[in-house]
Amino acid sequence: MYSFTYERIAEAVIRAKNRGVKIRILMDKGQSEGRYSKYKYLLDNGIAVIQDRHSGIMHNKIAIIDGRILFTGPYNWSKSAEGRNQENLLEFTDEEEIIKIYQERLDYLWEFNGGQKTELSSFRTLLKIKNQNGTLVALKKEIAESGLKSFFSTE
Repeated sequence: MYSFTYERIAEAVIRAKNRGVKIRILMDKGQSEGRYSKYKYLLDNGIAVIQDRHSGIMHNKIAIIDGRILFTGPYNWSKSAEGRNQENLLEFTDEEEIIKIYQERLDYLWEFNGGQKTELSSFRTLLKIKNQNGTLVALKKEIAESGLKSFFSTE
């Protein structure tokens, strides 16, 4: 998560955790240390939150609920995203193949950044995309027969 500053969403996350929902949040290091970030608030309320250690920014915005619902897109979890900015969020429900790709990526990033390994962790790539200099710039996964392609930048 790049920007997580919206208190209403943070409170909803904490309520879910208090109901027994398992929650993990990976946040951009620079943004998580910002004045309005909910990073410390979430940590103080027992949420498993870690900071991304990549040199670039953590610009992924992904939420998976009960393995059935996926939210993704450029929408930051901020009040500005809800009321001022032009942002969007995609929702996929019961799309097992799509959700699996995102879950694998989240598991990989969680472990890469020092989070505890889970049984779902098995990120594999189908195609590595390199730029003219031979530098790996993206990971691509294709979902069989759907025509949908998912691209993640590399670590």
